[in-house]
Order: sequence, then C-alpha cells, then structure tokens
Amino acid sequence: MSIVISHLWAVWWWRNTLPTQNPNNLRVSLCSIPKLDNATKDTLRNEAELLYESAIESKIPRYLPLEFIVSGNIVLWGGRHMKQHQWNGFVPMWSLCRTNSSNHLVCSPEFTLLLVAGSIKQLLPEKLEEWQNVVIIAELGCELCGTYSKQLISNPGFKQRRVCLTCIGSIAQFLGRMAHEHGAQRLGRALPWILDNLNSPMETVLYLLLCLPKRFGGMALPKPFANTPLEVPTHLRKKTHLAHIIPDLLWPEAMLIVEYDGAGPHAGHEKEDQERQELAQDMNYRLITFRIEDLKDKTKFRAKAESVARYLGRELPPASDQFDALQSTLRNMLINHERWL
Repeated sequence: MSIVISHLWAVWWWRNTLPTQNPNNLRVSLCSIPKLDNATKDTLRNEAELLYESAIESKIPRYLPLEFIVSGNIVLWGGRHMKQHQWNGFVPMWSLCRTNSSNHLVCSPEFTLLLVAGSIKQLLPEKLEEWQNVVIIAELGCELCGTYSKQLISNPGFKQRRVCLTCIGSIAQFLGRMAHEHGAQRLGRALPWILDNLNSPMETVLYLLLCLPKRFGGMALPKPFANTPLEVPTHLRKKTHLAHIIPDLLWPEAMLIVEYDGAGPHAGHEKEDQERQELAQDMNYRLITFRIEDLKDKTKFRAKAESVARYLGRELPPASDQFDALQSTLRNMLINHERWL
C-alpha cells in the first residue's frame, strides 16, 4: 500500500532523512497520486500506524500527525496520529519521491513547499499578516534550497547536508505547471526572496533582513550569491594553503563579502578565520562581518547595513516609527525562526 507523505510531515521527513543523498535520485515518474478507495481503508490505516512509529524513531516530532495525500472518492477516517488530504488532480512527473521504504512515497521538495504555502494559515497557531506568511515560506524555501536542515523545535539548531534538496529554478518550473493550485500565489510571492546555497539558518536570517523589500521590513538590498567559491589568485598561493574561499554572501560586482559569525572567532579556528579575512582583503574584496548581537540590536544592525548599502551604491529605507515597527516584527520572526515550521 503506497502512502504519499505530504504537507508539514514531508518537511520534517526531508529534514531528518537522507542528509547525504540527492533527492533527484529518489524521484518517480508518476503524474498522479495513487488512487485509494474504501476497500483499502483498513490496510492503509495499519500501514500509516507502522509508518508513524518508524518515523518517530527517526526523530520526527511525536506531536505532529502523519499527513498524507489520498486520491479517489474515499471516506476520510480519523485518527489522532493521522491527517488525510484529498488530492484528485494530476501533478507534474517527478513530483513524488521514494522514501526509505519502497512501499511509500513523499512529496518532492517543490511539491511540499506548495502544499505548505497553501495550508500555512491552518498550520500556525497564531494569526499572521499575509506578508508574514510569505516570509515564512521564503525562509522554508531557503532551507530546502540550502545545505542545512533545521532541527527539532525542542532542540534548536541545525545539521548540514551535502546537497541542496532543490533550487530556485526547479521551484519556478514546478510552480509554472501548478499555477492554478491552492498555495501557488503565495509561493509565487515568496519565490523572488528564496536564495540558493545558504549554509545555516542564521545566514538565511541575515540575508532576509538585508534583502527583503521595505514592505516586509527588510533593507531592500539586491540579492547576493550565497557560498560561491572564489578562487585564490596564483600570486597569493605562496602565503596560504587555501585554493579558494567561500563567502557566506557575495556581491561580486561590488567586490563585497558579508559573513555571519555566530560567536566571534570560531574556537580552535581563529588562525583560519584570520587567514580567510586577510585573503579576502588581499583579493581586493571588502569584508563586513555580522554577529548575533548585530542582528538583535536594531541600531547596530542598521549601522552595518548602511555600510553594506554604501558599498552597493544603495540607500536604506528611511527610518521611521512605522518602518522600525515593521522591521522589529520581521526581526523577531526570523530570530525566533524555530517556533514556526
């Protein structure tokens, strides 16, 4: 019996499963959700119970009901561990992926993002403005397009992945085929603010604070590249063992690098951090470093953001009570990102 894992459960499945495997290797060429009917209801329930228990062992939150998509004219049945969503339409090929068990499927990262975008008002306990919903979807999109996975809400943090689960191009292509589905408009509004290759939740927070538009409380700076390797020129190779440096955020035309440093120089890596900074300067790049206290304090953040804007030839949105309140709301949302999805 095939169970198609979906919605928020799929987000957690992707966070906790196969951190080193490329999801493209798991895609299947189905173009519709497997059809289920009343005759298979009991079998489906038993399979769902087994899947729920095995997933809990993989550290998916116990409070989260197993969400899956069903197709066909069935009578939805309840259960405290299970939540069904009916989907009778077609989906683009390769929108479903194999799970660890070949009997079950999970929505692709792109399909998962669309489903979460369509149901976010039901997922969150708090009533948020629409722009806040868009920001949360953009943040989730950055995670799926990045090389990190957030951990459990009860255990804040993140873990690294070797590959991105998807990319902006794949999301845009999928969205083009699903433009009339529920959630597509919200995902479309979030798509311009998703960035590929971010490497940690706080890199995402820094990027969004700098680059989201003024109407969202952001500083409206142009999008950078994230974690793009810069080759060390030959004439500098004699003074370093590094073949390249990888800036957190890079604006190549402005020769500007922005780094996030969570707690000052990394313990045991002070020499390497200093070497990277000196290399960046020797390569004629300007380097600005943000730390957590800069993100939490609006005065410190604006001062450093003004330096970034100056090097980019931009001006920040003018300070005002209205904008400061909006930015404070955005900052609190992003810094406390573990409380959302």
